[in-house]
Amino acid sequence: MNPLKSKPVLFFLGFTFFVTYAIEFGLILAGFRIKGIPQIFGQYIVAAVMWIPALGAFLTLKFISKEPMTVLRLRLGKVKPYIILWLEIPLLVALIYLISWQLGFVKFDLEMKDFMKLLRTYGMNTELPFPPVYMALILFFVSLFISPWMNSFFGLGEEIGWRGFLLPRLMSLGKTKAYLILGVIWGLWHLPLIIVGFNYPDTPLLGIAMMCIFTTAIGFIINDVVLKNESTLLAGWAHGLINSQGYGVWKLIMPQSNYIMGGIAGVVGIVVWTLYGLFVKSRQK
Repeated sequence: MNPLKSKPVLFFLGFTFFVTYAIEFGLILAGFRIKGIPQIFGQYIVAAVMWIPALGAFLTLKFISKEPMTVLRLRLGKVKPYIILWLEIPLLVALIYLISWQLGFVKFDLEMKDFMKLLRTYGMNTELPFPPVYMALILFFVSLFISPWMNSFFGLGEEIGWRGFLLPRLMSLGKTKAYLILGVIWGLWHLPLIIVGFNYPDTPLLGIAMMCIFTTAIGFIINDVVLKNESTLLAGWAHGLINSQGYGVWKLIMPQSNYIMGGIAGVVGIVVWTLYGLFVKSRQK
């Protein structure tokens, strides 16, 4: 039987997409936008939405498939893969932005002039007791040692649904097909936010397709790591590392001028993630 037609998978996808879209389109109708500085309350809601896939998985296991929660593989596993990802993902993001800069898709702005200008347009005080470059260094430290933990908490909410619940059920289709389907599903789940500026603020319609390609590329990495180590917590860690690096200090010191081509979710990023995915696959053997 096609797993996409099974009652547990249909319930999980229906619940996850319906609740996510209802909340996010509700925010959009209320005026929420991502371009510029999103409203703080809206940011909290969007962060909470990241736990909807987990809620969908919990409800499906409890009331539909009646399976134990242990099938979600919420185990720590070995520490070594966490350390490897913590070392490699920041280097990859740095490489992505370096290549994007060399190709002219991002600007180098160590003093964060564009960001400071944006803050001033919102009436915020941008005076610092030290040069902005020091702030960039502080933010880089935070992105390495602090924000991965916070981002991993929210990333885990998604990963319990995608990698903990859905991926094992799609594997009967074959690894490649399962990875591709999950990548597209994961990308489409972000659709409401893409429409209002997430990742591709200048080209939202093309951005929907780009997001699906991006989530498929990084999904190949996370999927292989999770299946090898049998740990959904590791997926949350990888997700948190990507978010803390890709949406942190690098976007401030290297603001993008071409969102389709540059940055972690553009063509440059997708190529680098794909090559890294092939490297991870070879290492898993």
